Amino acid sequence: MGLFDKLKKNGNKHIINNKTVILTYNKELEKVVKIFVNILEEEDKINNIIKENSTLKIGYLLYKIILEKEDYRLLAIDLKNKELNTFTDDLNLALNYFNRQANIINLTKIKNQVTDTYYDDDMIISKQSLKSNKLYMLREQRKDKDCGWYLGAVGEEKTNNPSDYMKIKTYRLKDICDVAIDVLQLPAGTLAIIENNKIIDLVDKNNNKLL
Repeated sequence: MGLFDKLKKNGNKHIINNKTVILTYNKELEKVVKIFVNILEEEDKINNIIKENSTLKIGYLLYKIILEKEDYRLLAIDLKNKELNTFTDDLNLALNYFNRQANIINLTKIKNQVTDTYYDDDMIISKQSLKSNKLYMLREQRKDKDCGWYLGAVGEEKTNNPSDYMKIKTYRLKDICDVAIDVLQLPAGTLAIIENNKIIDLVDKNNNKLL
């Protein structure tokens, strides 16, 4: 067992604005963590977020800071808990989503058009999408808790029958079409075509290719 493996069991300490914050993650996410820590640093300078029982939203997910003796520990909302009422110190899933969404935003060069979307936002999916390996994600304007995203099967026939559709929280995409989570921050008008859990086309509201 290497030194990093021993450390990661209890987390890795980062000094942020003279405060020690412990983050638990796998070695391959070190580069992502540097970016994430920079965001924490800036947010703390402005809003003093690094304090006991503070909660904050960064990107897609909700985080919480707790005090352990003299150090702080960062937790992420536990998406494995369907009640969404617990936090975990394992940041691997949260950092993975953060990285993937940031990569898409950078590749598409639409940073100024990002529309915040959270794990507990509502969206609509067609039941046909649960049986197809070729899907599309189309975004309309946000309406309150409905983030505007729709997941459907390519070639499906839309109906007016409510029983043909389901309302879900966006975090449930991880079990339906995980790669769809990558595009959640993109603006209204975005269309993504997904085949076998891989994005094969991505266009904006004017049908301009984004990838």
